Amino acid sequence: MEVKYSSEIISTILFREKVSVTELARRLSIKRNKKVYQQTLSEKIQKGNFKYDEIVEICEILGYTVNIVKNQTAQT
Repeated sequence: MEVKYSSEIISTILFREKVSVTELARRLSIKRNKKVYQQTLSEKIQKGNFKYDEIVEICEILGYTVNIVKNQTAQT
């Protein structure tokens, strides 16, 4: 999956897994043992202002892993 923004990553995975933002908020609330509001999560998705650890957490909840690989054409 080649994407540029965190909002694209989250939106694409939610679409592929047929999981709503409301359901993701519920799952995050359970994992964190703290209420995560659907409205707040929707705003974060729209703005794309996730911290790296939040992206990792959401991906794990949805059954994905984050993998950073060095680009083979990158200049050293």
